[in-house]
Amino acid sequence: MKHLQYSLLLLCLVTHKHIQANNEPISPYQFIDEHSLASPDSVSQSINDLATYLQEGATNETELARSIYVWITHNIHFDLERFEENVGKNYEDGGGKTLEEMRLEKAQKALQQRKGVCMGYATLFKALCDTIGIDCYVIIGKVKTEQHAWNAINIDDKWHLVDATWGAGKVKNGKFVQAFNEAYFLADPTFFLSTHLPNDPTWQLLKHPLSHKSFEFDSTYVQQQLTKSKNAKEVFSFTDTIAALQKLPRHERDIQSAERAYRYGGDSLLLAIAYRRGGKYFLDQGKGLSNKDKYIPYKQAQTYYQKALPLAVSNEELTKKVKKKIDWFKKMEPYFKFSEDREAIQKQKPKIQVKKAPQSATKKTTRKKKQRDQMERKKSAMKEK
Repeated sequence: MKHLQYSLLLLCLVTHKHIQANNEPISPYQFIDEHSLASPDSVSQSINDLATYLQEGATNETELARSIYVWITHNIHFDLERFEENVGKNYEDGGGKTLEEMRLEKAQKALQQRKGVCMGYATLFKALCDTIGIDCYVIIGKVKTEQHAWNAINIDDKWHLVDATWGAGKVKNGKFVQAFNEAYFLADPTFFLSTHLPNDPTWQLLKHPLSHKSFEFDSTYVQQQLTKSKNAKEVFSFTDTIAALQKLPRHERDIQSAERAYRYGGDSLLLAIAYRRGGKYFLDQGKGLSNKDKYIPYKQAQTYYQKALPLAVSNEELTKKVKKKIDWFKKMEPYFKFSEDREAIQKQKPKIQVKKAPQSATKKTTRKKKQRDQMERKKSAMKEK
């Protein structure tokens, strides 16, 4: 017993000396971090396999998210060459693919190549969260003048902000230097907003969001505004807005988010992209339907493309794609006019009602006929006798 007590005392002293020597406490995430960093190459070839391994060492949602954050920040390198090629490109164009398909491809590519730009980090983080079962969104915004992407996650019914790109390191002297930074894991919104501004103010996670114009000033001014926002009365419930967004179909969610961003001073191009995606959604809905049933989804698609055109003028490539589709709708106009007229005629056409005999009268007639038939049969039988 004495030997055991001595051993425990010695262990405590050694641990205490170790903490004092390093002048920093042991991280509460020490064990989950070690598990994440010890992942063998065999489990990191697919999103599903990696997610399964990472969740094995976690005991709660916070540790699950931490495990993903640590793995990505230590294993995905920032693709500086690709970043420089993409400067000025501020929208996602997936061609004929949906937004979900396009983002999943980016996540898989980042995992396979072990490198990517901010969208690769953010989409991989979301893909792993989705597989494990953590509610996660990719947030598009800007850091000063450059477009950027990060994540918002829900842990124990509370929303948090995460930026795995900035947590992985930084660019120094034209090169990316891998340097783990945990400041961007579950970061406080006021700290996060001093450098990151989401397009949709909902994802500031503040009760008094910062305007896009305010963000253009120096960091000191931004911090002052954020301090005022923190102490101000609530004018915006981001929790209610997020809850409402989650109930919407994907295309409506993107459109509402883009419209809110535009009202807050955001880029008109982003709203044009959302409208175009909405148009494409309704075109897809019309595929496989009869000519008569295509009318409504195609007219809704046409409306969205027409909304997108004036907002897309700053991007020549997007403008061409929207114009091409609008020209196609013009060629289809006679069909739409015919369908519209036909629908109006159907609404105005009076319905001819056929009068039916009351059920009781019909039953009486049938009963009398049966009685007459019975009497006739009796008379015939008596004559035969």
